Formats: sequence, C-alpha cells, structure tokens
Amino acid sequence: MREVARSSDVVEVREQAFAKELEKTQKELEKTQEERKKYEMLRKHLQEEADQARLKRLQEEQLRQKQLEEEARRQLALKDAALREDQERKLAQLEGNLKGVYEQKQQELHFEAENTIQGLLSHGIQQVTEAQQALDHIVSPSMIGGVRQLGGLSMRACYGRFGL
Repeated sequence: MREVARSSDVVEVREQAFAKELEKTQKELEKTQEERKKYEMLRKHLQEEADQARLKRLQEEQLRQKQLEEEARRQLALKDAALREDQERKLAQLEGNLKGVYEQKQQELHFEAENTIQGLLSHGIQQVTEAQQALDHIVSPSMIGGVRQLGGLSMRACYGRFGL
C-alpha cells in the first residue's frame, strides 16, 4: 500500500507537475498567441503606414507631374506668345514694306501718266500749232489772191468746157 500510496503520490506529483507544465505551456501558448496578435496588428499597422506612404508618394508624384505639366503649358504659352509677337512684328514690317513698294509704284505710275499726258498735250499743241500755221498760210493775203486767181482760172476752164 505504501507503494501504491507512493505510486499514487508520485502520480499525483507527476500530475501536478504535468498540470503545472500544461499551465505553463498554455500560458506560453496564450502569450505566443497574444504576441502573434500583436505582431499581426503591428504588421497590419506597418502595412497601412506603407500603403499611406505609397499613397502619399503617388499624390506627391501626381502633384509634381501636374506642376510640371502646368510649367510646360506656361512655357509653351510664353513661346507661343513670343512667336505670335514675332510674327505680328514681321507682318507689320512686311505691310510697311509693301506700302512703300505700293506707294513707289503709284508714284511711278503717276509720273508715267503725267509724262504721257504732257506728251499727248505737247503733241496736240504741236499739231494745233501746225494746223494754225497752215490756216494762217492759207488765209494769208497772198494765198487768198492766188487761190482766187486759181479759182477764177478753174471756173473759166469749167465754163469753157461746158460752153458757157
């Protein structure tokens, strides 16, 4: 009995040791599970922070891209304005040159027309002068007498032919 009692004590001690060991293992298991939960929470938290950091980087990149696009648009608008201004300046210069050429051509045509008119007037005056001289010559006293004599001779010749 003693052996049984001892054996029972040994079993009881072993059961108590086993129970303590089991309790200790369960506590370690609970502690490990809590640490696992903490680890999972920490991992999730770190993942969320990483996602937020990635999102923030993306937003910053988008903002930077938008700023670059705006700067490019601004530069393009400045270049466009400068090009337009240069073209307008060249157009104004070309218009000025064309006006000068047009005025010069107009002046040349005007001079040519004046010269033509003066030439025609001069020729007309010369012809009128020549006609006047011819008339003056025709109506001069010596010419009138000669024409009368010729006319009289012609008339007598005409009368003579017809027997008058």
